[in-house]
Amino acid sequence: MKGKTQTGKPNMKRIFVVAILISAFIGTLVILSGCAVAPRRRRVRTVVVKDASGVDVIYVQKAPPKAKAEARSKKPNAKAIWVPGHWQWRGNKYVWVSGRWDANPRGKTWVPGHWEKRPRGWVWVSGKWR
Repeated sequence: MKGKTQTGKPNMKRIFVVAILISAFIGTLVILSGCAVAPRRRRVRTVVVKDASGVDVIYVQKAPPKAKAEARSKKPNAKAIWVPGHWQWRGNKYVWVSGRWDANPRGKTWVPGHWEKRPRGWVWVSGKWR
């Protein structure tokens, strides 16, 4: 009979080795079950180039997400105009900048900012009063 000596007593050395092996196997499973490998974030490449006027232009290699739908607060006055929110590039990710009410300069129209696809990547074109 396996695990017993000729005298009928259990082989303690064999039982001890089997117990150690089983404990080691279960311990390894427990340790590995808690080790989730997080996916590596791919760093998005940006290119900074000076334009003709010497201003830095940042080209982002990843398209911005779709604009968020946002609820407008109560209009503060009759002349105020809504400036919609937009995605802003900060370091290695896009961050949402909420829309706001702005004073409408007399005779001006708001031209919203937007992301523009160019050969070097995506560029933010700021909104302005025209």
